[in-house]
Formats: sequence, structure tokens, C-alpha cells
Amino acid sequence: MTETAATFCRLCTASCPTLVEFSDGKPVRVTGNRSSSLYGGYTCVKGRALPKIHLNPDRLLFSLKRDDAGKHHRIDTDQAIAEIADKLSSLIEEHGPRSVAVYYGNSVVPYPVLSFVAAMFMTAIKSPMSFSAATLDQPGIPISNALHGKWLGGRTAAADADAALIIGGNPVISKQYLSQNPARQLKDRVNAGMKLIVIDPRRTETARRAHVHLQVRPGEDATVLAGIINLLIAQDAVDQAFVAENVDGLDQLAKAVEPFTPEYVAERAGISGDDLQEAANVLGQARRAYVAGGTGISMTGHGNLCFYLLLCLQSIRGFWPRAGDTFTASAVLTAQVEPKAQPQSPSSAFTGDALRVRDLKQSIAGFPTSGLPDEILTPGEGRVRALICLGNPLAAWPDSALAHKAMSELELLVVPNVEYSETARVAHYVLATKQILETPATTQLVEVTKNVHHGYGWDVPYAHYTPALLDPPEESDLIEDWQIFYRVAQLMGRPMQFFGADGSPCERDGEEPTTDELIDLLCQGSGVPMEEVRCHPDGKIFAEAQQSVAPRDPSCTGRLNVADDLMMAELSEVAAQQPPSDDKCTYPFQLITRRNDGVVNSMFRRIPDMHKAGYNPAFMAPSDLEELGLQSGSLISITSRHGKVTAILESDATLRPGVVSISHGFGPAMGEDDDPLAVGTNVNRLLRMDVGHDPISGIPRMGAVAVAVEAAATA
Repeated sequence: MTETAATFCRLCTASCPTLVEFSDGKPVRVTGNRSSSLYGGYTCVKGRALPKIHLNPDRLLFSLKRDDAGKHHRIDTDQAIAEIADKLSSLIEEHGPRSVAVYYGNSVVPYPVLSFVAAMFMTAIKSPMSFSAATLDQPGIPISNALHGKWLGGRTAAADADAALIIGGNPVISKQYLSQNPARQLKDRVNAGMKLIVIDPRRTETARRAHVHLQVRPGEDATVLAGIINLLIAQDAVDQAFVAENVDGLDQLAKAVEPFTPEYVAERAGISGDDLQEAANVLGQARRAYVAGGTGISMTGHGNLCFYLLLCLQSIRGFWPRAGDTFTASAVLTAQVEPKAQPQSPSSAFTGDALRVRDLKQSIAGFPTSGLPDEILTPGEGRVRALICLGNPLAAWPDSALAHKAMSELELLVVPNVEYSETARVAHYVLATKQILETPATTQLVEVTKNVHHGYGWDVPYAHYTPALLDPPEESDLIEDWQIFYRVAQLMGRPMQFFGADGSPCERDGEEPTTDELIDLLCQGSGVPMEEVRCHPDGKIFAEAQQSVAPRDPSCTGRLNVADDLMMAELSEVAAQQPPSDDKCTYPFQLITRRNDGVVNSMFRRIPDMHKAGYNPAFMAPSDLEELGLQSGSLISITSRHGKVTAILESDATLRPGVVSISHGFGPAMGEDDDPLAVGTNVNRLLRMDVGHDPISGIPRMGAVAVAVEAAATA
């Protein structure tokens, strides 16, 4: 018997509406839902692989407990939760709340209520020790917003822009920015006359539609952005009226970017001065521009500065919505705010407690995750002894050896998961959880995320709810991730307080809610009632929730700052650096990150037949292969100052010479066979958490890493 049901994909925050075809109660096919005009029936290869994820023969159906010999054995889930609650209570009593930490990784996206409940649990036990992937990805976005100030009228919509600047990102593959059918959106906008500027060492799928592609040397993004700003100021392309009313620091910014002349930038970044000038001309003549920065600029050493310079560019050009314009963050499942055409003044990037290691502090992006391994390993008061891990950091974090050592020395490591991941294999308890189609969900978390990172979510008031479409397998012993936190808190005698979308406390009885009841609680006070959103199984644009930007308050005194002291000092340091040389040296190549359309970060890596290839090739330009005397398919060694790995080489004519491009999240865990063809290459072995990390967010360098490449010693 075949049936079809509407839902939305939860493998990433694009949340594409899909149709799932079931045969005899099993998912067999996923297609895009053409009833949603916003997406046009789009779904990606990851979303279409959802049946393979659900039918994974190695899926966890029962919870596991590790014995003293390091082996896992089946345990009843309720028993595991009781033991976890006892252990956490003992640790808190003896060592205090800071001994317990939580890490928010990949798992929070497929299960949207999870992060809300986990946060309430940490509040209930009074522990501030929450860490997330946000400080290893793009922490420069909230940090730069704090230092620059925020425009309360939102962002320019891509559909309204006559120019777009995308730097260090590839929306066609990442689905970050333009996330609803990104390739079609780019094609439609370019055909409609939008001029696209892409800054990237690779001619990406996005760059193929660019009016100007600046194929920069890795790590020189700040140099190029400063050069564009210098040209805009020199060419009198500043929106003087907007600056006079809303912006401080233009003169200081102008002085700071003076060294970044077209000639200097062209030589240093390895690009054409004419192309740089054309990029400045496009932005200088644009009425409205859409500006987007990705992980490429975040991981190469000056992420905060790059995102800050993007904000400065927008402010001196006045690329912000004005009164009467459409507000691109209108609330559906979150609480409505009143958007206004005015600035909110800057604030400190630091927001709270400090870690005990490397002078790292809590910033607006959160506690630096790069400090968590040392917080586990460093003895003394405040040491993290227990971690509830919502993700797979042993496949995702830089510095694999340090991460593995830290996880192995925890007194309690709890990993909820649907698979026996690298991190699960060292956990004390692996709690088997329900799969995506076995749980209900909404797009509320995506809305919340958009308020922090404008590259996610929708420019229109869209929302989607999906019920659970499958029951768990018979005779399994599964739980939803959020229920772990709820039940542990109950057993510890620390009941959690729930809050609605508007921040008001939710009144409820003492019984454990169902997931749908929990969704109702979390959506209380939202822009559109949850019961209305449930009435539209294909998702809907709720036109009645669309807001327009209101005029500036007459009493507003807020100002945006384009000359923050920290950022100007860092820009001065960049200017003082010696331009890179193409001369060969010990580490003549630059390693950069690469998005993979068929991969869900560090999840579902070893599901049979899910991916076209089970490994991550190291891509290099054909001229580099010729110079090294290598061929595609060769086994190579990649060496950094911190480690060495082997990889399968592949030629890529879209790459700038001198660059090695490889995806993260692959490769063997510590102690496993190093077979790059079977499981890929663990790039994290080339990186360090504690060297060259950002002083605010703690993010380590993961791109523009100096490496050497040679033929591997053995085949």
C-alpha cells in the first residue's frame, strides 16, 4: 500500500517543503512539494536521501551503557535516565553547577524543540556552561552586530536588490542565504538585472553567475573588503544623508582603509585591480544591495573584522531598509516586534562569565567552544566533568586528538543519537532517539535563528508545521531528545519553567507534555496562532503577519559605529602585514573549507549508498597537479604545522592555483584505521584549538591554513 504525506525537511534550516511517499509503512521516496510557491518544488540531494537515513540498517534502536572495559551494552532507556540523573545530582552537589555542560551541535536542527528544552534544563540546574557550534562557524555575525550596532528595520531582501555581494559563501550548495531554491533565485535575480559580486578562491556554483568574481588568495578577504570601502569613499559614493543621521566614525574608517589602495589590494590578494574597481562601481551605483558573508571568511583568521567591514560597507552606502519598506523578519511563530528605520547603538561583544583557560570569555556568540576541551582537562574548581552532547564533535571539532582526550576523561558523557557516531563510541550513555519522521516539528527555531543570523529563514512571514508521520519501529526503546532533559530534571527535583514565544512564563500542570503540547507552549504569544499554522500542511506565507518598517522615533539617539576601536586596531594589523609571496616555502599551499551538497555536516556519514562517495577528495588546480607530478586519484600527504593526513587527490579547474580545498567532517576517529578511500580524510588533525584563535569568540583557524602536499609514501 502506497501513501504520500506532506512535511518539511529538517536536515538543514532551509526547511524545504517535501512530499514523502510510504510503502507498507516505510519511507521510499522524497520529492519537493510544488504546492509551496516559495520553493517551487525544490529539494536537495540530502533531503531526497531521507528514506535511506530512516532505513539505515545500523540505526540505534536501544540505548547503550559503557562498561569498565569500554564496551557498550544495551540498557533500558528509563534506567539510563535514572542513572544519569543520579550522577548529575552527585556531581553538582560535590563540584557545583559549572561541572555540568551541554553542547549544541547538529542534533538541534532536526528536532526544533530540543534546544529550547535543553536551555531550560541548564537554567534549572543553574549551570552557565552552554557551548555550541555557533562559535566554531560564524561567530563574527553577532559579534560584529554588537560592535557596529543594529539597524532595527531589518535587512534588504534579495528580491529587492539590484546588486549582491557574496563573500566566502556558496548559497547554491550551503542553502545559507537564498535558502529557498537558491540556484533558481540567483538565476531569476541575475536575469532580472541584479549584478552579483562573488569573492571566493574557487569559482563556485554561485560564482558562475557572477558579474564580477574576485578569486582571492585565501585569508585576504579583509584586505579586499577594505579596498572596496576605500574606493567607495574615494569616489564619493557615500550616502552622506544617511551617514549624517545614523552613523559615527566615517572619518576614522576612511583613514583606516587608506593603505588599501587598488594596487596594493590587487598585489596582495592576487586579483585584478580592474575587477576590484568594477566591484566598487557596482556597489557604488546600486540603489539597494544584498550583502552576505559565509563560513569562508569566518574561518580564516579575521572573521569578526570581515563581517564588521560588511556592515560598514552597508552603512556608508545606506543599504538599509527605510520607513515604509517591507520588513524581512516578520514574525509568525515568534513574537512580533515593531521594526523601525533607526539604529540601535553598539554594545559590548562580551556578555558574561569567563572560562578558566586562555583568557576566553563569554561573548554575544556564546562561550567559546574551542575552550571546552581544556575546561574538561584542566584540574581545579569549575572543571567540566559531565557533558550532554547534542552532536558529533569528534567528527567536527578541530584538533581531533585534544577533543578525543577531553571526551575520554569526562566522568559522564551522554550522547543522544540515532546512530553510533564517533562521539557516541566513547560515551558513557548513548540514548537511542526517534528519527525525524517520527517526531512533530515547526519552523520556529529557524525564525529564532534568523534574528541572530540573517542568512537563515525567510524574507516573508512563512511557517510550517509537520506532525509525526511514522511510529517508531516495533520493539524499539526510543525517546525524543527533549524528553531526556525533561525527565532528568524531574528526577533531580529541578522542574523546568517553560516560556512562550513572547517570553511569558507558561502555566501548566505537572504532567509531562506531549511534543505537540510542548510546541503549543513554546509558541504562545507568537505572531500567528499555532492552531492556524497547523491548518496548512504544505506550509504558508501568512500575508496578514507581514510588517512594514515604521518611521524613526523623533527621540531616537542611536548611532551605528563604523570605527570600533577593536576592529580598527585589527584592520591596522592587517595593513601592517607583509603581502604574501608566491615563492615556494615549507608550506606553499593554503587549505580551505568546501561545502559538499550531499553531506549533512558530521551526521549520517556511513549510511550505505547515501553519498556518491564515502570520502572527501582533496581538490587542487590542474596546474598544481602538473607541477607536483601527480594525477587525479593519487594518494597524497597533506602536512600542516600541527599534523599530517593522507587524502585522495582530485583535479578541480575552478580552484585558484596554490589552494587545497577539502570538506570537513570526514575521516576516521582516533584509533580507527586511516583509510581515506573508505572513510575520507580527517582534516581536523591538521588544526589546533589553542593556536591562533580569535580573542573574542575563540574560533580557531580552519581555513587559509598553510600546508605542504606530496605523494604519499605508500599506496
